[in-house]
Amino acid sequence: MKWEAAADSVMKKLRSQMVTGFPNDKCNLDLDIRPYWNVKDCLAIDESDDMIVVGPRVVIPQSVHADILRDLVQMHQGVTKTRQRARTSVYWPSIDNDIINATKNCEECTKHLLSLPPEPFMLRQPPTHPFEQIIFSNCPYVVTFRDKNTTARQVVDYVRKFFSNVGAPLALWSDNGPQFEAAEFWSFLADWDITALTSSPHYAQSNGRAESEINTMKSLIYGSWTSGAFNAANHRRSFAPEWQKAANILEKRARRSKELQIARYNKKTRPLTPFVVGNQVLIQHPGSKLWDTPGVIVGRSVEVGKHRDYLIKTPAGRVFQRNRRFLRLRVPMFPALASLPNGSALPHPGPAQQNLADSILPPELQPSPPPLRRSACARQPKRVHFPNDWTQLFNFVRMPSHFVFTALLCHVISNYSLPW
Repeated sequence: MKWEAAADSVMKKLRSQMVTGFPNDKCNLDLDIRPYWNVKDCLAIDESDDMIVVGPRVVIPQSVHADILRDLVQMHQGVTKTRQRARTSVYWPSIDNDIINATKNCEECTKHLLSLPPEPFMLRQPPTHPFEQIIFSNCPYVVTFRDKNTTARQVVDYVRKFFSNVGAPLALWSDNGPQFEAAEFWSFLADWDITALTSSPHYAQSNGRAESEINTMKSLIYGSWTSGAFNAANHRRSFAPEWQKAANILEKRARRSKELQIARYNKKTRPLTPFVVGNQVLIQHPGSKLWDTPGVIVGRSVEVGKHRDYLIKTPAGRVFQRNRRFLRLRVPMFPALASLPNGSALPHPGPAQQNLADSILPPELQPSPPPLRRSACARQPKRVHFPNDWTQLFNFVRMPSHFVFTALLCHVISNYSLPW
C-alpha cells in the first residue's frame, strides 16, 4: 500500500498541497485533487507509517480501489453494512457510490434478494358488448371429464360444442395450462377467428377472476353434493322473483365492495418501473425464489409490458414470459470488479460481448437511446424589464394614498377660486 501511494501521482499532489496549504477557493485547486476539497480540514499525515489519513481512515490510491472493493463486497453484508465497515478504515472521494455499484454487481448478493412488492391493482379493459370475452382456466367450467388427465382434444371438443350452442366470442382468456398451449387448441381458435389471450405464467393473480369463480364453484359443488348426486334444491331461491327485483341493489353493493377491496389492496403496493426492449434483467425462479437467470427483454414494442408481462430471451436462446414482479433490472458489470480473484485483469471484451442485448437481439430490435428528460423543477416566471423613463411614474404610484390625495387637493385649490 505504501509503495502504491508513493508511486501515485494524485497522492503526490495531495501531499504537496497539504504541506503548502489549501487555497481559499476550490477553483484554484488542481483538478486531480479537487474531490478532496470537502475533507481538507480532516486530512493529515500519519507519523507512524507516513500515510495520508482522514481521521481514522487511510486514503487509498486509485490503483488499489478494485482490490479494496473486492474485499469489502466479499463480506456479503449489503450496502449499508459494507459502507459502515469502510467508514472505519479506508477512504477515497467516491467510495460510497463505488460500494453501491459493487454490491449490486455481486451475484451471490443479488441472487438472494427478496421478492419485489406487488403492484397496484390493474383492471382489464371491460368488454363493450355481451359475450365479447370468455375466461377459461385449468379447471373446466361446469363440464364433467372422466379424470384429471384432460387432453387438448377433449377441451377442443367441449369448446366447439359450447360455441355451437351460444356463439363464439371475440377473445378467450386462459391460463398457461398444457391444454391451452397445445398447437391443436390454438389452431382451433384461429379457425374460429378468436383471439387467444393468456395470463402471466406462475402468477395466478393475473387470471384472478377465473380462479375466484372456480373456488366458488368448487365450494358450491362440495356443499351440495349429497347421496352421490348434486342437490340444487337449496339454490332454487336464487331465481325467485323477489331476488330478481333486488338485483340492482345487490349489484351496487357488490360494486362498492369491490372498490373497497381494491383500495385496501393498493395500500401495500407500489408501482414498478416498466422495461423497454433491450433491458438486461434477472428472472426469479418460481420455486427457489432465486434471481439466477439472466436475460434480455425482447418482442415488439406494442406487446411488451401491455399487461405487465414481458418476453425475455436468455443467453441459451429460450424465451420466457414473465410478469414484471418476477423481473429485476440487471446492473452492468462494475469496471473495478472486472478482474480475476488472483489479481490478473480480465481481457477487454469485444463489441459483441459488451452488451448481452447486442449478441442475441436482431438489428431491428436493437434498443434506441433513452429520450432526453425534462427538468422536474418548476419554471421561473418571466421577468419584465421596464424602461428607465417609467421609474418616476412607478415611484409616484407606490406613494402612500394620503400623499396622492393631498397633492390632488392642492392642485384643485390652486386652479379654482373658492368663494371664501
